[in-house]
Amino acid sequence: MISNARRIWSRTPFRSNSPLTVEPAMVRAYSAAMVRKLCMQNPAQGDKPRMKLSKAAWTRSVIAPGALALLFMIVTIVGIAATRAQTANPQGDGRLAIAGLRGIIVTTNHEPVTNATVTIEDVLAGRGAIYTPDAPDVHRQAGTGPDGRFEFTNLIARTKFSGVVLAPGYEPQYFRAVGLTEGPVEIKLLPAPIENGPLKMVRGRVVSSDGRPIERAAVQAVMIHDQARISNAGARGVYTDSDGQFVIRQADDFIACDLVIWAAGYISQKHDEVPTGEKINEYRMERGAVITGRLMKAGKPVRDAGVGLCGTRDTYLENFSAVTGDDGRFSFSGLPSNERFYLFGIMRSLRELGALPRKLVTTGGDGTRTDVGDLNLVEGYVISGRIQMMDGSPTWVPAFTLSRVQLNELAGHVPTKREKGNPTFYGLETDFDLWEVHVGKDGKFAFTGVPGETVSLNLKLKPFDTLSPRNISSDGRGFTLLGSVVSNQTDLIIELEPHQGQVFPPRRDVEALSHQPLQGAERAKKDG
Repeated sequence: MISNARRIWSRTPFRSNSPLTVEPAMVRAYSAAMVRKLCMQNPAQGDKPRMKLSKAAWTRSVIAPGALALLFMIVTIVGIAATRAQTANPQGDGRLAIAGLRGIIVTTNHEPVTNATVTIEDVLAGRGAIYTPDAPDVHRQAGTGPDGRFEFTNLIARTKFSGVVLAPGYEPQYFRAVGLTEGPVEIKLLPAPIENGPLKMVRGRVVSSDGRPIERAAVQAVMIHDQARISNAGARGVYTDSDGQFVIRQADDFIACDLVIWAAGYISQKHDEVPTGEKINEYRMERGAVITGRLMKAGKPVRDAGVGLCGTRDTYLENFSAVTGDDGRFSFSGLPSNERFYLFGIMRSLRELGALPRKLVTTGGDGTRTDVGDLNLVEGYVISGRIQMMDGSPTWVPAFTLSRVQLNELAGHVPTKREKGNPTFYGLETDFDLWEVHVGKDGKFAFTGVPGETVSLNLKLKPFDTLSPRNISSDGRGFTLLGSVVSNQTDLIIELEPHQGQVFPPRRDVEALSHQPLQGAERAKKDG
């Protein structure tokens, strides 16, 4: 069973070059085929030749100079491949384990960094849609020597990896989406700020509810408070040591910082305005609740599929994802106790397999386990079409996202005009299960496995472009369509027009709009 892979913090990009990498298993298969061909063997009959030749005929027809050279090259390649890869993984499950994740750790001046430790933290799973921290390759480590180089061998997953590089005297550096076939990667480290006074650091200790230290808890400073302003900390993160302690340092003096603390199997925490100084603040983490279940389709378990949880309060600390195991089971741990969540199948993972409609679930008390039973996939719909200008010419947009939408009612509160203008920010609208696709110059897009629910289409537009009011499902904000999916829709036309200071109607009644079929400007195009 593969369990919850949650968003921790943003990963810092790095440079990499990508020489061609040939997988040893492919070389062995190709080489064996060539040897059989040269030796005129029938694979069904083992190593017996299909015809008998005299010694002279065999020499003339097979061991000719060109064939001999080719045979020598094949044997050489097979020998090299055999020395660089083992034929089975450590678990002995029959899958081939291959090498290929390697690189070099350097300073910003391109000097190699010795004694750096590279750790794999997440593996891409869920049919290529989700990074999970619960996979056999997670927590594998590789160190660097005097030349700064590292290499992971015998990795089981043939996918992409994310992780962190730690080295004494340097800030942690995160890498994301590194694949085995992308060749050696170069990861640059920044020098850690030199500790020089209590106004340059925040200290703390992370422990469990019974006071035991939690090692390798991730602590991230998200905002920095100084005398003049509040600024983004730039994903500055550290890990706790064996005693659960951490220190966040900065080169300049600051007053306080906002912290997020995450540890596998514990409820994540956010602490605002933690003051600088020598004091070691203690943070106790609770185990929280567990939700489990099994994903099924036509009576059979669905493996390697993404399942999500989104808190009804719509805070980024209450978004979780999990990947099903071979038996279709999934598990979420470290959930806030006695809280309501939407459980759903992640669209970008399921795709053609179908859809899992949202299900409202409630966690139990701390330490409890709730099993939601078997969840069955249903038919998913196709939403496809084109983005174009008013004259019919196709156009592209920098980002295009489909998401599920839940409209929230705040008890005893009548939303103000400002709140209606930005419902997501004020908690009136929850967008979750986001699926972003690339839209090229032809303006075409397609989503498969979309559930029959209320969804929104959000466009990040080029400067001076806006949604045309002729889009029937436009919510009036100029960049969002809102509506209900009731069937396949393969001719959706999303129309844009130049923004020339025109005044659009006020925001529409989103409650009524959410129950109407999702439509663009295709009706206006037909009428027009």
